[in-house]
Amino acid sequence: MAELTVQDLTEAGTTLSMASCAGGGDEFDNSGNEFLLFVNDHGSNSYNITITVQDSSVEDPQYGTLTKSFAAKACAAGSRTVVGPFPVKAYNDADGHCNITYSATPTSMKVAAIKIV
Repeated sequence: MAELTVQDLTEAGTTLSMASCAGGGDEFDNSGNEFLLFVNDHGSNSYNITITVQDSSVEDPQYGTLTKSFAAKACAAGSRTVVGPFPVKAYNDADGHCNITYSATPTSMKVAAIKIV
């Protein structure tokens, strides 16, 4: 997995640096204030993006066992897709990372991890 550098978005704005999506997936440091921007410049391929849930169930005395699904979104050819933010308890792994996988090697797709500060 490739580690993405989280970029701060402030009131003054930011100029984003887009990274190529890694075939084996990507990860980023997650504080719960991050979202992801994907740009698919491929002419015909759509890619499914999945953000892995690490803690998928919680027991609630009023509702019983509640299950959280992975965050999943398709990024169509020639489009831009935004997903997030990602609650820390549900999405962070033991290293504090949020993990992203793709349905296929994402040729011509780029990603930016953005934190609202």
